[in-house]
Order: sequence, then C-alpha cells, then structure tokens
Amino acid sequence: NRIGTDGAGKDNYKLELSGQGIGSGLYELDPTQPDGKGDEILLTSNPDGSIVTGSVGGTTFFTISVDGDGKVTFTQDNNIWHDDTSDHDDPETLTTDAAGNLKLTQTLTDADGDTDSASIDLGAGVFTIQDDGPDAKVVNPTVSAIILDESPLPADGDGIVSKTVDLSGAF
Repeated sequence: NRIGTDGAGKDNYKLELSGQGIGSGLYELDPTQPDGKGDEILLTSNPDGSIVTGSVGGTTFFTISVDGDGKVTFTQDNNIWHDDTSDHDDPETLTTDAAGNLKLTQTLTDADGDTDSASIDLGAGVFTIQDDGPDAKVVNPTVSAIILDESPLPADGDGIVSKTVDLSGAF
C-alpha cells in the first residue's frame, strides 16, 4: 500500500466477480422440499463493483458491499438452508467453485496518474451465516406429582382416573 514519490492521488476499492451468476455454495431455504434445501444462491455484482448480491429467482438472501475506504459489509436479508439438523447453531460459509471468483481489489493512483492494483480472495472462508434454530431448554426441572385415585368414581367416591397438567411452563 505504497503510493511512491509522486505523492498521493486516490485509492479505490471494488468487489470483483469472475462472472455473473457465480455459485456461492449456499442454498435458499425452501420449506416445500423434504430437507428444506432449495436452489443454490447465485452471486451477481452491480456495474461499479460496490455491491455483490446473493439471490435466487429475484429473492435476495444477502449482500456484500464495500465503501470507498475498503470497509466490507455482509448483510443477510433472508434465511438460508443449513444442512446439519443436529446443530441449532450450524454455520454455513460462502464458498465459490474456484479461487478468484470473488475478490476485493484495491487500486492505488498517485498524483500523476500512475496506477497499481492488488486483490484478496473473498470466495472461501470469509463470509459465514450461523443458524438460529430452535434451542430447547428446561428452566424448571421440578415437576409436581400427578396423582390418580383408584377409589370409586363420584357419586359413590372421589376417584380420579384422569388428570391433565400443563408442563409447558417447565421449558
């Protein structure tokens, strides 16, 4: 990140995709499917490279944006599919098919217009979405006894042959 002796000009940051419709390795959540897995979320970029959108069929699932200072923001718009149903906090990580499919490029320009660029790969291991699945917990483990009485039923006795207790408050 060295400008050189000509002095500072400007620096520019841009998200670059190797093409439009790049697979992200992430999938839409589709409750109509038996396992909930829908189509793969595809990446597209706006013309100036400031925003990459992950979408399926017009539905945006996430965006990745970069500002003029090189700050990258990852924003989730809709829930994605998570494959590990035994883990309520299962992570899914954006992984493109090839290195260099998604990169952040900095271009430096000095005072007399000379330029140089460098890039970092963002296509694997950078953007992760944690699942927010159910997390059942017992908050009151003490349950009162449920007692039935075998004595005769009313009117001759006080027999209780069935009793219902709401235990949902224990969780």
